[in-house]
Amino acid sequence: MIITEMGVCCMQLSILAKKVCMLDSRKLFFSQKSDLKNRIRLDAQGASFKKFTTFTLSWLLMFFFLSLPAQVLFAEGIIKQTASRVTEDISRHKVGLDSHAASVATEIIANENASVANEITSIITTKYHPYLVLSNFINRTEDLDALYKVANYQLLWLGNAQAKKNIVEVLNLLNDASVSGLDALNYDAYTLHQKLEPALKLAPDNYRLLALYDTAISLSLLRFLHDLHYGRVNPQGINYKVKLREKKLIDLPSMIKDSLALGTIKQLPLLVEPKLQQYQKLKSALATYRLLARKSPPFQLRIEKSINPGGNLPQAEELR
Repeated sequence: MIITEMGVCCMQLSILAKKVCMLDSRKLFFSQKSDLKNRIRLDAQGASFKKFTTFTLSWLLMFFFLSLPAQVLFAEGIIKQTASRVTEDISRHKVGLDSHAASVATEIIANENASVANEITSIITTKYHPYLVLSNFINRTEDLDALYKVANYQLLWLGNAQAKKNIVEVLNLLNDASVSGLDALNYDAYTLHQKLEPALKLAPDNYRLLALYDTAISLSLLRFLHDLHYGRVNPQGINYKVKLREKKLIDLPSMIKDSLALGTIKQLPLLVEPKLQQYQKLKSALATYRLLARKSPPFQLRIEKSINPGGNLPQAEELR
């Protein structure tokens, strides 16, 4: 726009210059007027030329300065459009990268879940666990499968922020099995405690060892809770004629899963132990006799001479 306006002004200046030249050439072919008239005429032409030049330059400057804001606005518009397009391109590229990264992460997680599920399923299918003294768990296979089925055959104890806390609570329950008249050795409490720290440090892709320790914790807890509720002795195994229940009265897998989610693992024994009054009295008596056993010195029978029928044992008072 500025270039066009400057061109027009230059053309006007050129036309004016030609007129001046034509006026000067007339002096050669026409009679000259008086010097005074010529001087007046030349002064008038010079004044007109100066006036026109000043006017033209004023307009040029005005157009130039008026066009500056427009140029700035035009430039700003171009910059904004360019920046917008660049931002859109970057956003589309970033979205594409994020989408690709998300799909890759999803695929990795899916593969990891499948690998863990395969290992857990394999352990359940074999009905054999190498970490436990009682390796064969054919009697607890159904419960173990039900417990992991609820979790889509993923890790229950390892691989989360509460792993150590939850596992330690389970191990404490197993260690205190004697409070309920059970033996902690039957639930591999010591072995599982020894393997705890190494298990917590296992790499996420060590699926086999992760599955082994996780299922060992679950299986030992299932065994403990089952024995606490039903007892360790099968009546039919000692020829005691009693009609067994046709269905289970307690869902141990669901109870474990709920307690794990709510953080109430410590309360599991209270939920599963028999509510019979006889059982509670027996449990109280067991605690009393164990306390006496700890306080009393060990008894040693010493026989220095024969005791006839009806006679008194010299150490009888120690047994009272």
